[in-house]
Amino acid sequence: MNSVAKEYKMSNFFQIFIVGIFVMNYSTVYANSNISKIDAIEGNSVSISILDKITAKVIKLDIPTNSVFYYKEIEIKPKKCFIKNHLSNNSNSFSNLEINKKTENNNYISLFDGWFFKSRPSLNDFDHPIYDIWLNSCKRSLDVISVGNLKKLL
Repeated sequence: MNSVAKEYKMSNFFQIFIVGIFVMNYSTVYANSNISKIDAIEGNSVSISILDKITAKVIKLDIPTNSVFYYKEIEIKPKKCFIKNHLSNNSNSFSNLEINKKTENNNYISLFDGWFFKSRPSLNDFDHPIYDIWLNSCKRSLDVISVGNLKKLL
């Protein structure tokens, strides 16, 4: 093998090597971008659980988004909910909830206004001496139980 052939093979090897690094780098950037990921879909009802710490009773509820649900002196307003990776078993739900407490003069004071994450329940700020609330899931269904029917269940 003469020196020209060796230089050509080495040159060809380095070209393939450089192209390979470029492709690997580009695919990593693409995989980490929002383009390649499945975006979250918006649900229309929130499934939550409420623990009454005094009675140790747990109530599971499905509340439609943009509605209001009252449990004793607590008012719960699910504003939005989303489902990430809804086609897999590892789907993650997150919801924006507003939780208020009724005062003695029938006004409401804000206890919590923020995001609940199913996969990370400790991330929310909601802290109450009597109630503990956590997100079970965000649902996307055509027939959501109305809040009026939920009130009749309690």
